[in-house]
Amino acid sequence: CKFSPFDKKRLPLQTEICYFPFVMASVSDMILKRIRSIGYGDVYANSDFHDLGRPETVRWSLFSLKGKGVLREILPGIYDYPRHSALLGETLAPDVDKVARAIARRHGWHIQMTGNAALYALGISTQVPGRMVYLSSGASRVYDTITPAIEFRKARIKDSGFTFRKSEIIVQAVRALGNGGITAFAAGRIAAFVSTEREWQRILKDTRSAPDWITNAIITIHRQSQP
Repeated sequence: CKFSPFDKKRLPLQTEICYFPFVMASVSDMILKRIRSIGYGDVYANSDFHDLGRPETVRWSLFSLKGKGVLREILPGIYDYPRHSALLGETLAPDVDKVARAIARRHGWHIQMTGNAALYALGISTQVPGRMVYLSSGASRVYDTITPAIEFRKARIKDSGFTFRKSEIIVQAVRALGNGGITAFAAGRIAAFVSTEREWQRILKDTRSAPDWITNAIITIHRQSQP
């Protein structure tokens, strides 16, 4: 580029054209640092990185990381940092629930997983649903280019006070199983979904606002999972 950073006569547009590759490289580095700190398997929307630069710079940076094979584009503007299986020798499919939540963040929707979707996500139901259905504060919409498809249904959202994704999934699964309907297998799958005692404490605190029978069921599962 023929324009020097100290050339006071340059035009703003010329400056942007001249230095855009350098700005994009910097934003790409910051995005890469962030996703690596979180780890493989997470899913992102363009808007998740708007704090790092202009939207168009973020968009081109993500496109660049996709071209380098770092990110995978799942839907327009939705990417994941894909997981790889050494055993299978292939890249694993994205986490559909994380894809749904990235879509919701992009549009500013509040969403809630339905009971059947929660049972599948926890491995309690082995039947692959045709669609992962979510209640949504936004528009009703279907994304059928991934498997299973994701459907958002505009509805009034209940139990909206959860701050932890796992809390919502567990509550919806317990609700779907019904009061007294939690088998030993289902309890084991729910317990296996929670990685640490720290996560359990977060879930127990987060679900205090749920109906009493659901709260008591979660407390019981936690106690039974202790060594």
